[in-house]
Amino acid sequence: MNAPIRVLIIGDGRLFIEAVGLSISRQKGVEFVGFRQTLSGQHPISLTESPDIALVAASVKGTLTARLVQRLTEEAPDVKVIVFGLDNEPGAALEYIEAGAVGYISKDKSFADLINLIEAVYQERTLCSSALALTVFARISELSHAQAANRMGRQVELTTREKEVLSLIAENLSNKEIAGHLGITLNTVKNHVHNILEKFGVSYRRELARNASACGII
Repeated sequence: MNAPIRVLIIGDGRLFIEAVGLSISRQKGVEFVGFRQTLSGQHPISLTESPDIALVAASVKGTLTARLVQRLTEEAPDVKVIVFGLDNEPGAALEYIEAGAVGYISKDKSFADLINLIEAVYQERTLCSSALALTVFARISELSHAQAANRMGRQVELTTREKEVLSLIAENLSNKEIAGHLGITLNTVKNHVHNILEKFGVSYRRELARNASACGII
């Protein structure tokens, strides 16, 4: 006989938590091992109940919920975290997923949906709507581009004068205008622009300004 899935609930309202826990305890194959009203502060998290799943209510001190999820995943990595009671918007789950939650359920779902999710997460299966999948992929793409830009920024080393020239390029000044602004010759400006383009590995000034901005150089 398979051991039951041990579920701990963390939330603010005791009445609500106990009601959910009581409903869970009546399910075959699932065991409600207790509840915590808060898990805050800097003290280490000690889950003496040894749960398989931690259900975290999205209402736990508002924005602190994501921090709580992160602490749980860092200090109790064997416990799978599900956030429940979220608004019915794909983006609402994103910060919790980034914090380490492996499942979420919105407040408009049924108790049967919650049990299905608990079983799926325990079995390391993913239940994900197409809308959330698109949101997650978009976020991954955004983070990937940001990391690439940061890597480029660390690799590109500019002189003080090149940084001055680059900032003026970003303001759409011509080479002649840059020369007048900095009090240097036109040929000197052209040499600086050529060197900067080579360092960034691009051919056009507009692309240069965009990449430099993404890297945080300008």
